[in-house]
Amino acid sequence: MEFVNRTEELASLESEYRRKGGSFVVMFGRRRTGKTTLIRKFIEHKSAMYFLADKQLEQQQLQKFKEQLAAFAGDKLLQSITINHWDQLFDYIEQLTEKKKSKKLVVIIDEFQYLAAGNAAFPSMLQRYWDNQLQTKNIMLVICGSLISMMFKHALSYNAPLFGRRTAQLHLHPFRYEHVYPFLKEKNEVEKLEFYGFCGGIPRYLLEMHPSKTILQNIREQLLDKNKMLYSEPRFILNDELTETSTYFSILQTIAAGNHKIGNIAASLGLPNNSITSHLDRLRELDLVERTAPVTERYPEKSRKGLYVIKDFFFRFWFRYIFPFQSEIEMGNVQLVLNRIQQDINQYTSVIFEEVCRQMIVHFAPFAVQKSGRHWDKDTEIDVIALNETDGKILFGECKWSNQRVDLRILNELKQKAATVEWHAGKRKDYYILFSKNGFTPDLMAFSRKNHTILLVDWQHLPALRRKR
Repeated sequence: MEFVNRTEELASLESEYRRKGGSFVVMFGRRRTGKTTLIRKFIEHKSAMYFLADKQLEQQQLQKFKEQLAAFAGDKLLQSITINHWDQLFDYIEQLTEKKKSKKLVVIIDEFQYLAAGNAAFPSMLQRYWDNQLQTKNIMLVICGSLISMMFKHALSYNAPLFGRRTAQLHLHPFRYEHVYPFLKEKNEVEKLEFYGFCGGIPRYLLEMHPSKTILQNIREQLLDKNKMLYSEPRFILNDELTETSTYFSILQTIAAGNHKIGNIAASLGLPNNSITSHLDRLRELDLVERTAPVTERYPEKSRKGLYVIKDFFFRFWFRYIFPFQSEIEMGNVQLVLNRIQQDINQYTSVIFEEVCRQMIVHFAPFAVQKSGRHWDKDTEIDVIALNETDGKILFGECKWSNQRVDLRILNELKQKAATVEWHAGKRKDYYILFSKNGFTPDLMAFSRKNHTILLVDWQHLPALRRKR
């Protein structure tokens, strides 16, 4: 598999590498997002030592680090001697920077949180060495972690021992839709979106998919088989990140079932609103849940219209179709669960389609987009809105995941809904965009050709549209 995307992250790492003196990079992101792949790409043709920590005892980690360092330096003496303390290895690294003055030394500690778990003093020890010995040397230190809570505790939060030492930080998010193409080369545009709605933008999950099989075949083989990795993946991630996980599981299942207002979520669980606020905040910190508000709201965080959604598509799918039916799966009633998924998958994918269209609206808008999202009030819902506050331009969009072609009626309904949106009243320029799974009627296409404020995006021909851009 070739290296995919991550161009911005790679450029940030290269910038730090060129930095004069020491650089200290903190990289974090949930499991399977491709941190190690990015690191391997970055250190090609560089003088770099890579160390992967694990859950072993500290003395074993120390020995393993020594062996990696000795192999990197080609030092048989270091390989043979006994090391009892991290200080000895950090001193050795400092000496290496003196020997390699003309070329920056890169030291990468992957899964850093396991070293901190093995010795709570390790982050403070690293801080001391960085402050006193390494920060002025020609070295680039990169610490990576897949447990976001632990990385904040030890490196990113205000009270963390390593806070203020980093010269850069990289948070690796799942891929956006437009970046999953290399994983799904054999699929058409409709199939790509279906797979993205199931796997999200997690590279490892996409690599697990069999390219010649349908979405339902892959779900059956990769997700409904209790012996496969994906079957228990969310459970492992949450158990690693959280304590007392039962409430978190219940909240996620409730949101996946369609409860998005905090009052409805709490009522479904039989709890008062204020008892789940901290849990929702924690899930937001882990990038699994997000709170959304209408894009036209001036103060979205204070908006009473805020809704909670599961941001990660794989978690959304798992908590909607797998977690509630694990008893059936464990008993071998896989076909029963697959039938439920088959009956509902089109509705599920239609919501994913709306979110992907919002992701990609910046590529289609006829003006520079400053904000994008959706709009709702008690009477109206609009799938996509993009706006430019400076120029008073606003784009209203409708997304139709249907086998029927979109016609003029849908456009007229969108215009009616747009007229109810209060934003730059009397001073704005309105545009309209329609996204369709299966194209448009001839009369709508003819009408749009005569009106530059109307844009049509046929999803089945998205590659051609991408080439035009």
